[in-house]
Amino acid sequence: MAAVFACGGCGVNPHPSTAVERPADNAPLGDSGIITYERWNNIKGEDVNLIPHNAAPDVALELKNLQMPDDVGQDFAARMRGYLTAPTTGAYTFWISCDDNGELSLSSDHLPANKTRIAYVSGSPAWTGYREWGKFPTQRSQPISLVAGRRYYVEALLKEDIAEDHLAVGWLKPGEIGSVPTEIVPGQHLSPFKQ
Repeated sequence: MAAVFACGGCGVNPHPSTAVERPADNAPLGDSGIITYERWNNIKGEDVNLIPHNAAPDVALELKNLQMPDDVGQDFAARMRGYLTAPTTGAYTFWISCDDNGELSLSSDHLPANKTRIAYVSGSPAWTGYREWGKFPTQRSQPISLVAGRRYYVEALLKEDIAEDHLAVGWLKPGEIGSVPTEIVPGQHLSPFKQ
């Protein structure tokens, strides 16, 4: 049975994202409104290429928006992945905010094989403050046309080295104007990853 994610004194603070903890070998929940989160512990460095995508994660959660739990620890790699269903047709702009390196990819459809990196923070050292959207020009995607009701595979990666850690993905939807996102991508437009 799933339990609400809580860690007491371990320093985990999910902020607005509420997480549901599940054993790493369980299949994702079938209902929408959540996205799959995986974490691999004890991996040094800050480059997202160090993430062991094909290894079983040490932790698997379901998150209610595109924001990872923050201040989890040091020397870990994490991935959020699943499906984004566009609420309306038009051009969307996405941002990523992370510490340390991170990247955001979006597929042209529901298939992970068709994903393309659309925003990122990389380098050594390179990070942003919590929900800091404008430190690097690469944090912001170009406008991307999506079709209402279609599902698109989405993936956000984080490689944490030392000190603070966080990752959030925000957006502007069609018709919205601004130099920062209006919100973190909410769970009502997300579904968990299925093999």
